[in-house]
Amino acid sequence: MNLAQRSRTIEPRRVSVREGYALWAASYDRCPNPLLVLEERVMEARLPTVVNRRGLDVACGTGRWMNRLIARGAASVFGLDLSPQMLGCALRNDSLHGRLLQADCRQIPILSGTIDLALCSFVAGYLEDLKSLMRELSRILSPRAEIFLSDVHPSCHSRGWKRAFRHENQVLEIENTRHSIAEIVYLGEASGLRLVGQAEPHWGERERRIFEAAGKIRLYEGNCNEPAIFILQFRPFRMR
Repeated sequence: MNLAQRSRTIEPRRVSVREGYALWAASYDRCPNPLLVLEERVMEARLPTVVNRRGLDVACGTGRWMNRLIARGAASVFGLDLSPQMLGCALRNDSLHGRLLQADCRQIPILSGTIDLALCSFVAGYLEDLKSLMRELSRILSPRAEIFLSDVHPSCHSRGWKRAFRHENQVLEIENTRHSIAEIVYLGEASGLRLVGQAEPHWGERERRIFEAAGKIRLYEGNCNEPAIFILQFRPFRMR
């Protein structure tokens, strides 16, 4: 998602997650998104080998991480998302046919203990209660599996950032909830997941070029020394 700082004169129109992604889907992949670029840059270096492993992209959107896992040689890759419009965009990629499910991440239609690598990218903030999500992520994992969960850094809220995008001539803010990293880690542990890695990266050169091309270099300079996202890596407490 794009982040827009609060305007003093024009407030974005607030929309539900369903409505937001229904409207955003058609243009979602058109322009580089610095948040996604930062996440991909940092997470790519942290992902374990996926060869002969079964991967799941939770809230897969248009399938960007699915494509990367397939290219890395995963044994199987599936993705689920609640938005039919986002899944429709993902289906433009022939390699994703037969791999997509429309489903709620709080009720994942996957057998327990069958996933070796799960990615949960920029979805936590759209849920008021994360307990069901963390329980489901824990349930589907095989004994030696790993989960990578990423989202907008909580400090962005205090800096006046909104989870917003431009649609036609209007800025739309998607409803979201601020969760602390400590809260997510606690809920993960309560669900049987242990934290084994954590990153809170700042913008870098690749992201600077995106801001510059969009004519927003001052926005970059004003925030480049603060964390923009977080990435949490979990494993099951016990390797059964």
